[in-house]
Amino acid sequence: MKKLYFLFLLVLVYSCGSKPETVSDTVKKDSGVKVPVKIDSLRKKLTYPKVMSVVRKTAYDDFYVRVEDSAYFCNYKGLFQSADTLGNRKSRLFDLKAGYLIDLVYFMPLSDNQFFVAWQETDHKGVFSHFAVYNRGKDTPAWKRSIKAHSPGQPVIDSSDVYISTLGMVGKVDIATGTLKWQHDSLFDPISLRFKQFERPILYTNTACFYDMPIKGKKNKRDTVWVNESSGKIVR
Repeated sequence: MKKLYFLFLLVLVYSCGSKPETVSDTVKKDSGVKVPVKIDSLRKKLTYPKVMSVVRKTAYDDFYVRVEDSAYFCNYKGLFQSADTLGNRKSRLFDLKAGYLIDLVYFMPLSDNQFFVAWQETDHKGVFSHFAVYNRGKDTPAWKRSIKAHSPGQPVIDSSDVYISTLGMVGKVDIATGTLKWQHDSLFDPISLRFKQFERPILYTNTACFYDMPIKGKKNKRDTVWVNESSGKIVR
């Protein structure tokens, strides 16, 4: 009788497993459970102001860009004109009235009568980067922001805002009013050359990422600035 009882206990132990389940076992088994994660996906329907090109024989040749069925021209002083692609006569849009010389221009129509423009300008005070919105036929901008720094990067427009950059600076501006929503400056490091010039920002649902440009022979690594959209704070 004792032998049968002992045999019964032995069978019972092996049928239940030689090792009791512990808390750590439970955790391992449950580690495959998917936990909801807030995904920061790329934003869609963005607008990229176009860089105006120029084949310069002199410093006074016109900048030019084509947007859909229209061609736009800007001279070295900032006079903007447009013409259709059939070569019809140019019509005057607005005048930036640069003090000396415009070096670089980004341009994008917001509507038939309103235009966003970003440019680098050299005058007797130094080199400035300007960002503005102009209305057709008016030389006074609807709004304008000026920064005493060179190397403006290509902006990105996301419906109600425009994301801008210059030497050591990134920011977000309300496209309708010119109100600064957030800005981070003094990012440039003259020793490591970090954040000397930025490429166009990459926009995610909750963050904006600014990549600096490599410098051939001096800086191959591309550093980044990530800014939280709601707080305006740098997160990494």
